[in-house]
Order: sequence, then C-alpha cells, then structure tokens
Amino acid sequence: MDSELLLSPALCLAEEEEADMSDWNLPLAFMKKRHSEKIEGSKALAQSWRMKDRMKTVSVALVLCLNVGVDPPDVVKTSPCARLECWIDPLSMSPQKALETIGANLQKQYENWQPRARYKQSLDPTVDEVKKLCTSLRRNAKEERVLFHYNGHGVPRPTVNGEIWVFNKNYTQYIPLSVYDLQTWMGSPSIFVYDCSNAGIIVKSFKQFALQREQELEVAAINPNHPLAQMPLPPSMKNCIQLAACEASELLPMNPDLPADLFTSCLTTPIKIALQNSFDIKLDPWSVWITLGSPNVEKNFTSAFTTVLAVIVRRGIASGYRVALHIIVSKNWLPDLVFGNGPTQSIITFSNGSPTTGIGQSGARGPVAFSPGNLSTSSSASSTLGSPDNDEYILSFETIDKMRRVSSYSSLNSLIGVSFNSVYTQIWRVLLHLAADPFPEVSDLAMKVLNSIAYKATMNARPQRILDSGSLTQSAPASPTSKGAHIHQAGGSPPMPSASSSSLTNEVPKPPTRGGEQPPTRPPYTPTLGGQAPHSHQFPRTRKMFDKGPSGSEQAGDDADDPGGHKAYMNANLSTGLCDWSAKYFAQPVMKIPEEHDVESQVRKEREWRFLRNARVRKQSHRITQRGVTRLDDQIFINRNPGVPSVVKFHPFNPCIAVADKDSICFWDWEKAERLDYFYNGNPRYTRITAMEYLNGHDYSLLLTATDDGALRIWKNFADQRNPEMVTAWQGLSDMLPTTRGAGMVVDWEQETGLLMTSGDVRVIRIWDTEREMKVQDIPTGADSCVTSLSCDSQRSLIAAGLGDGSVRLYDRRMGANECRVMTYREHSSWVVKAHLQKQTDGKIISVSVDGDVRFFELRSPDSVNVLQTVKGLTALDIHPQANLFACGSMNQFIAVYNSNGDVISNIKYYDGFMGQRIGAISCLAFHPYWPHLAVGSNDYYMSIYSAEKRLR
Repeated sequence: MDSELLLSPALCLAEEEEADMSDWNLPLAFMKKRHSEKIEGSKALAQSWRMKDRMKTVSVALVLCLNVGVDPPDVVKTSPCARLECWIDPLSMSPQKALETIGANLQKQYENWQPRARYKQSLDPTVDEVKKLCTSLRRNAKEERVLFHYNGHGVPRPTVNGEIWVFNKNYTQYIPLSVYDLQTWMGSPSIFVYDCSNAGIIVKSFKQFALQREQELEVAAINPNHPLAQMPLPPSMKNCIQLAACEASELLPMNPDLPADLFTSCLTTPIKIALQNSFDIKLDPWSVWITLGSPNVEKNFTSAFTTVLAVIVRRGIASGYRVALHIIVSKNWLPDLVFGNGPTQSIITFSNGSPTTGIGQSGARGPVAFSPGNLSTSSSASSTLGSPDNDEYILSFETIDKMRRVSSYSSLNSLIGVSFNSVYTQIWRVLLHLAADPFPEVSDLAMKVLNSIAYKATMNARPQRILDSGSLTQSAPASPTSKGAHIHQAGGSPPMPSASSSSLTNEVPKPPTRGGEQPPTRPPYTPTLGGQAPHSHQFPRTRKMFDKGPSGSEQAGDDADDPGGHKAYMNANLSTGLCDWSAKYFAQPVMKIPEEHDVESQVRKEREWRFLRNARVRKQSHRITQRGVTRLDDQIFINRNPGVPSVVKFHPFNPCIAVADKDSICFWDWEKAERLDYFYNGNPRYTRITAMEYLNGHDYSLLLTATDDGALRIWKNFADQRNPEMVTAWQGLSDMLPTTRGAGMVVDWEQETGLLMTSGDVRVIRIWDTEREMKVQDIPTGADSCVTSLSCDSQRSLIAAGLGDGSVRLYDRRMGANECRVMTYREHSSWVVKAHLQKQTDGKIISVSVDGDVRFFELRSPDSVNVLQTVKGLTALDIHPQANLFACGSMNQFIAVYNSNGDVISNIKYYDGFMGQRIGAISCLAFHPYWPHLAVGSNDYYMSIYSAEKRLR
C-alpha cells in the first residue's frame, strides 16, 4: 500500500481526513480576474431594466436650503468640518453672494450632462416657492421627466413623518414640507436627488406615500361613489427614480478634506472628485492618471502611446513598469520642454529599468516615476543590417534588444533628429523598450506604434524606397506567437535611397507539440504584410513629421498601387479592450455568492479535493523520510527529452515534472512515463531558461520561468492537454548581459508571503510583491560577482545567497539597504553551486562549491560548524528540504547521493536495464519537495528519476 501511496498520492481520499488548514490560508498569486479572464467587453449584456422608449429630462429644479452662516439645530458639526458646496467655500464671501454662486455652479455642473434642459433655481425657498416651481416645471414638461435636486445642508434633518424643511418668508423659522405634497407637485416621471443627512428617511416616506396613492387610485376605480372618486386623481409614482446621499440613520461626511456636498460632487463632477481623493490620499501604485492637454501634441503619437500604457496597466505585474506609474502630460507640451525643468512637465524617469517613485526616495508626494530602463537605438546597428551608409532600417525584436545594449545618446539624437531631452525622444525610447517587452500584447502594440510613426516619418521626410516585405524574415519574438511587423526608422536627416536592401534573417518559435510527436524544427517566417510599398511622394522638407500627407488625386493614385500592406502603418488604431472589460463588472449580479466561497460550488469541491491530496502527500512522505533513506538508486522513470535538460522542477503534489531546455519546457507524467506537453517559452534565441518555480503549487498551479536576459514569464494551462497561456510577463531584472558563463537569473519563491526573490548576473537581490504587483526592495549584494543561488525563509525574513566568488551571504530584508547584509561567509574558494537555508527555527545554511566542499553554517557564527568533502568538478547539486539528503552531479558522468553525515548512500553511473549505458554528463538535478525522489537531466537528452529502495515504499 505504501508503494501505491508513493506513486499515486491522489488515491484514497475518501477516508475521513481533513485538509491542512494552512493550504486554505495561503495566498494565491496572479489569480485575479484580470489574470484569468480574456480582456474584452461583454458581447451581449441583458439590460431588461432599461426603458424601451427613451425619455428626456427636460426640466431641472435646483432647491438649495443652505442658510449660509447658520448651522441647523440638530446637527453638531466637527471642527474643522467639510465646507465646500459645488467646490465653493461659502465662508469666503458674503452669505447672499455665496448662495447665488453655489446655485450658479450647481447649474453649470448639471448643464455639463444635460445642456438642453430647462433649469430653475430656488435658493433658501419657502413652501409656496417650491410649490410654484415644481408645478410650473411639471406643466411645461408634460409627459417628460423632471429632476428635483434638494440640498438640505442648512436645515434640520428629515422627519420620520415624511417631511423635509424649508424656510418662512423672514427666515425666522424652519417650515416642514411634506413629501406627499412634493409628489403631487412633481408628478411622474421624475428624478429626486436628496443631498442631506438621514436622506434614507425621505426614500422610505416616498415609498409609503406612493403606496398610499396607489391604494387611493384602486378605491376610486372600484367605487365611483367614493369621495376619493370625486376628487382629482393623484399621480402615479411608478416612474420615479430616487437618489439619496445616505441611509436613514446616517449623517453626511464631515471630513474637511472632502466637499460638504460629496454626493452631489460624485454625481455631477465624478472625475474631479476622484482626482481630488487620489491626490489627497496616498497614491495607490496601481493608479494611472493620464491628463492629456495641448492641441499641439501630435495626436497619432499621443493616443497610440497611451494605448500601449493601458495594456501595461491592465496586465498586472506584466512588467516592471506596472509599479506606481503616474504620467502627467503637460498642457504646455512643447518640443523644447525637457524633463525635470519647468513648473509643469511630463515626468518619465529612467533608472536602470527599475521603477522608482518620488514618494519612496524623497519623501515628498510627487509624481511617480515610470522607469523602463536604458533603451535607445544606435546607428551602429547598420553594420548588422548591411552597408554603414544604408539608411534603411529594419527593426525586429532581436534588433531592438541588441540596440538598447549598444545605444548612446548621440546615436539616438541622430536617429530622431531632435534634442535628446525632448519629450518625443523620451517617448520614443519608451516605445522601443516596450517593443522588446516579454509580454506579447505590449510588444505587439508597441511595434505597431513604432511602425506607424517611422513609416510616417519616412514618407514625410523625403522620397524613400520601402523594402518589399515579402523578402524579409523576422526574428523570434519574445512571445509564443509570431509577429510579422517590421519598422523603418527615420534618421535625423532625410534618408538616402539605397540600391541594396538589407534584412535580418532569423527563425520563428516552435509551435506547441503534444503526445509522442517530436518537436518540429522552426520554419523560416515570412511576414504577412505583403505587396510593394506605395510610390514615394515629393514632400517639402519643411513639412511636419505627422502631416496628413498628400491629398486629392495624388493620394488616390498611390492607393491604387498599394495592395494594402503599408496602410496599417498610416492608421495605427489601437484598442486594448480594458475599458469594456472593466465595464462588465457593473453588469454582474452583486448579491450572488462568489463561486470560491460557495461551499456547494464545483470550484470549492475541487479545492477541497486538492487540499486533501496535499495533506496525504505530506503525511505519507513524512512517514517515509522519518524512517531514514539508506539508498536512493531505484530508477522509476527514464525518457528522452526533446532538448538537453537545463532546469528540472517537480510539482509538489502532482506526478508531474517540468523539464526546461534552452528555450522550451517539456512536462512529463513520471508515473505513466508519458509526455504531457512541450511548448516554446518565448525567450529570444540568444537567451536561455535558467530557473523555474511553481506558483500556487498547493492549488491552481502556475509555472514561472526565468531567463538570463532578466525576463520572467508565468504560464497556465500546461500539462493538461490545453494550449499553455502566458498569464503575464515582465522584466524582473535589468542590465543583465546574457552570457554562457554567467549564473543567468536565479529565483526563490515564498508562497506564504507572495514574494519573489530574483538575482543573478547583477549586483542586487530584487524582491517583487506579486499581490501588489510591484518591486518592493532592492538589496545590494555588496559583491563584484554574480549571485548563483538564492534561498529564503519567510518566518525569519532571511535570504541566503551563494555567489560566484565563493562567498555565502546572509541578508535580513527587514533592515535598510546599507544594513541588511548581516553575515558573510568566505570559506569556499570557488563558485558556490548551491546555498540552502533550512526553514526550521534554528535552521542552518548548507552551501556547496564546485570543488565539492559542503559547509554547514550557524547563522550567528562566522565560521562553519561542519565540513564535508565530496567529489570535485560539480555541475549540479540539490538538497532535499525534508530528508537529510543531498545529491551532486558531475561532468564525469555520475551522481552521488549523500546523507547529512557525508556518507555516500548511492553512486549512480549507469542507466538501469540489461547492458545499461553510461549516463551522460549531468546538466541538472532536483529533489522532490516531499517524496524521496531525485530527478536528473544529462547532456545526452535523457531525463531520469530515482527513488528510495522499494522496501521503504
């Protein structure tokens, strides 16, 4: 039975067991609706509540009972208190002038929404004045709608008898006005807006009086002799809408940072009140406020750029840019405006690709910086494209990424033809960076914008021959889908026509393959933008860059020769679907229990099943490891991987293992010895996958991949016979130069906190908060070498890092950047292959170098407490997190498994079977998080798994 449990941990869940409650309490990363749903609007929203016949609001009664300077007797106001009425401070002028100004402002605010309505103001009125106003408006409106706005900030609260308050002629008394009478004067259809404390009382009274009227109508209809039948019939109140500021037992907000008429402000000036709140309260890093101003701004450039930003906002952490992004495009946006100068300016700060904020660094509440990193283009790329004199540029994703690494400010100036400090240059640099973004939607949109801008610049600058797109090939993009866009860049001076054409030749990504199919080779890609370019036009050199182009017959003649391939450049109409998707929320039922909280829902049942499975895996694996593992050489799985394994990762609870080669991931069911999936990761061809982690492994699993260019990608729907989907992707680290000799990118994941630790060929350890989807900390390593291994402990907030110089360093992330390195161990003399921080309260650091020396460090001691010697020339090593085991692999084609005493319990050199061949040089290995299983990948493409001796299982 133990054997079955070991190999089939999901069996026997019918027994009375309770899932570990810790699973229910663990946070889930990247599982919000924006991550799981397709971002698009609802195609058909059922809106049965809408009236079939449109009805206009033709008349508006504005009744203000303010009595400026005199507080009502039944309201005790705070000090200070909210004072603004229609954004006017009534105490800043005489009472009568304040009343008139507030009334005029309220009318203007309503006129913004309905400019054609008839407006009548009644300021501090009597009962007769209100009656005259309402009856007059109803008489003129006939069967159309009338709006009644009541501001009762200067009178007592409504009564339980259904009365609101106005004044007598001399303003010496408050006079009650019955809601019943108000209904009679206003008639139906009507809208009532009550901005006063206890406004819910009016709503309840209104309903009671409306019911009373209906009963009276029924009586009169049944008995013609009844006295009610001899009187004028009361109007029906069925077609009336009521909007109340608060409940029957609530008072209006008195916060001095808010307007006194907060409800009215939300109704009539929603954008202004939203912005007011956003700036008064600390800016949420997810908020993006884009204020577009001057008509001098080139519309094509601005609208396209903001569309790309909308995708960044929508896609979660999908980039480092997603942190606190706050761009204010100045209303004085002129070409000579430079960043950092002037009273109003556009603020986009670039700092090593790491988002930074004015709030966090200076303490002042300023605009949040947008930091896409050091990216520009270089004319030096012409050596790649062909002749150095060739001014025709073809930008592919690979080219853009290479350009940003060799860019200089002078080359950027020559490319754009404007000052480096201009707004346009900065935005151009941002777009170039976005074009190399690892998330495909952002890179797609950015490429479209770049193509459109560059095409217009080329066409408007001077005659320019455009290359036949059919002769081009495209480099592999940073996504699992092909991109056929190419871009022509306009130089600082009019491009010169060239007799020779230049292009980049590359390959496209592998399509996903399944089952027993072998992955096909990547076919060359032919862009979909077919046809010849339109004939060039003789434009004067003084024309503006975004001129509309030729007109009349000249344009018509050119269009006849253009099969349509390049018209897309002329009209970069981009749409993200974010607004429509967000609007769907308001069409959803608000009283329905979410599926994840409904104990009878399918989603809830599936989660319970998974958590029961998890509890059994933990229990059974613990029982086995507690017995003690004396051998670990029973081969339970072997198969040939499509590519040379570089990283291997067991799923913690499913019989599934992920095996990454240079740029793809293969999933195997190690129980059934079947390949489940194989798909392309989307990283450029000159980069490689160097780390993987399962996110939410206890529940709905996602796979995170890290590549040595600093990009992070997260996948879902893998290994389940569905097409894998990229949930999100972003640049986790910047300034990483891919190299075959470096550590690449290393990561460690804390499910308990939702924190992701990243480092590698950089000088910092960067921490990402996946809940807030932003970078939260950069810890300087204090070394001049790369980080080769990371291990964290969420309980103690500690991070252990192994480095290429042989040192092992311990950091406390609760401390400041200059103090967080609390210990440095320098006993290794060579590259640290693995540094492991045990999770126990008194857990040690275990580190191993390529020389084979294993050292154990107490956290409070500067020297190692134990040293073990294994074989030299290690290429891979892992330490079991539950059992006292560690395993190492070598280029000398063997695997050695040790216990914590340094004794060799297994030495594996050959594959199982008769005439078993010698294993290949070890490229990677990893233990299962719970079971005593060891996965080993070798340079001969084989992937094998070894387990404890059968008697233990």
